[in-house]
Amino acid sequence: GTHTSEYTHPDDSAMLIELVKRMHERKATWMNYFRFRLRHTQGHYIWVESSGRLIYSDNGKLSSIQTTTRDISPQVQAEKDLRVSEDNLHALIENTTDAIWSVGRDFKLISCNSVFNNLARALFNKSIKVGEEIPQQLFGSELETQWKPALEQAFRGERFTEEVSLTADGKEMVLELSFNPIINHYA
Repeated sequence: GTHTSEYTHPDDSAMLIELVKRMHERKATWMNYFRFRLRHTQGHYIWVESSGRLIYSDNGKLSSIQTTTRDISPQVQAEKDLRVSEDNLHALIENTTDAIWSVGRDFKLISCNSVFNNLARALFNKSIKVGEEIPQQLFGSELETQWKPALEQAFRGERFTEEVSLTADGKEMVLELSFNPIINHYA
């Protein structure tokens, strides 16, 4: 048959040759899934995923490679689109001087920007990691009296703004907080 290198994208050829070389050196017979680009019959390149086996002759010499290959171009494009979307979302919440954070109904942090983390460290000498519950130490007694009721109101779908008084390191501060429920139509 035709040698795969005739159809492989130039940037992927060395990787495929090295893969087969390593497999042959180990006398391995099975190649797990690997991705590369192949030239389509219409001339453009598509992303494919292959797995296969190395077939050896009776004298132990590599005689052929048998593969199963499928087009994964839509999947690769979706992964690229997701990365772009995540990068845009990250830029959106990071390119502001406002502290932005979101919590789930279980009061665990879903996401936050660096302004929020810096503010939490400056005010409370504590930061929260994604997945951690909003700790009592961070908001003290205000967690039960101010924060949870306000978050519950937002969880019910209400948008509102309120002023909150905080005391940190003996200093009283007044913050204006906007509560905006995140409505996920896919969950």
